[in-house]
Amino acid sequence: MKHLLFSDLHIGLNINKEPWDKLPLIAVQEIHDCAIKNNIESIIFLGDLFHTKKEHSTKTIDLAIEIGKLLEKFATHLICGNHDVYYKNTLELSSLKIFEKFSNIHVHYEPYILNNKIGLCHWSCNYNTLNTSILMGHFDVKEFKMNNTIISEVGENPKNFKNYDLVLSGHYHTPSENYNIKYLGSVYQHNFNDINSKRGYYIFNDETLSLEFIEFTSSPKFIYVYDNIYNKEDITNNIIKIFFSNKLSENEISTVIQDISLLNPLEISTNYSKLSFDEISINTGNIELLNEIDLLYEYLDKIEIPDYINKSFCKKIIEKII
Repeated sequence: MKHLLFSDLHIGLNINKEPWDKLPLIAVQEIHDCAIKNNIESIIFLGDLFHTKKEHSTKTIDLAIEIGKLLEKFATHLICGNHDVYYKNTLELSSLKIFEKFSNIHVHYEPYILNNKIGLCHWSCNYNTLNTSILMGHFDVKEFKMNNTIISEVGENPKNFKNYDLVLSGHYHTPSENYNIKYLGSVYQHNFNDINSKRGYYIFNDETLSLEFIEFTSSPKFIYVYDNIYNKEDITNNIIKIFFSNKLSENEISTVIQDISLLNPLEISTNYSKLSFDEISINTGNIELLNEIDLLYEYLDKIEIPDYINKSFCKKIIEKII
C-alpha cells in the first residue's frame, strides 16, 4: 500500500506575514492533489502541525480548519509532535483536538499499528510496545542533523531502534539518514538554518519500503550571498542575507545592495560582522553623493514599471513631495 508522508508544517509560523500566512495551505493543497493523482488513500503526518505550543490566533485556527477540509478526503493519520502539545511530558492538552471533528482524520495520542505493518508513535511515546517492521513518529535521536549546521548530541540512542527495518521521523527540519533511521525534514524551509537542502513530501510504499521524494517548490528559500557573488535567479522571491567582507569598497557595497534590491527579493538583510571598517579604503574623490531626490530618480530609471506609468511624471511628483 502507498502512503503520502509529510512533516513539520508549523502552522502559525509568521502567520501575519506574507507568504507564510498561506504557505501551509498551499503545501497541503499540493499534497492533496498529488495524493489524488497517484491514487493514494492514506496520508500520514509525522508531527508538529502547529508552530506555537500555547496560543493560536484566530487566523491560525481558520487556516488549520481549511487544511483539515483537504486532508479529510483521505484516511489521514496525525501524529502528535512536541509543538502540538501544551505540556512537555504529557499529551493532556493538544492543539490537534480541533481535527477530531473531521470523521476521516485520525489523531493519535497513543501508539497505534496501521495495516499490521506500520507503528505510529507520538512525541515521547514508548515505541518498544509496537511490534512492527516499520516505525513512524516524532523522535529526538542523537547523531542526526538538527539543522544545516548542528548535529544532535542528545536524545535517543539510534541503536535503540535496531529491531525495526525502517524508522521514519519528523522533528528535525533538515532531511538526513543514518542506520535504519530517516528524518523526512520539513515541507519547506523555515529560516536560515534550513539553507542548502531541498524540502518537500514523500510517497511511501510499505511493501518495498521505497520512498519517492517530491520537492515543494512554491515556498521562498533562504539564500546567503557573499559580497558581490550571486546568481540572479536565486534572488527573486527569496529571503536574502548578504555577508560583506573587506573585498569591496563602501561604494561597491552600496551598489550590491541596490542591485540585489532591484531583483525583487522577498526580504533582504545585511551582515557586516566580517568587515573591519578601519581597514576600508575609500576613495572619496570617486564617490558621487546623491541627495534623496537623485536617489529616487536613479531608482526609477533602473526599475521596470508598466507602460501606462510615465516616469517623468513620477519624477515631478517626487520633486513636489520632497
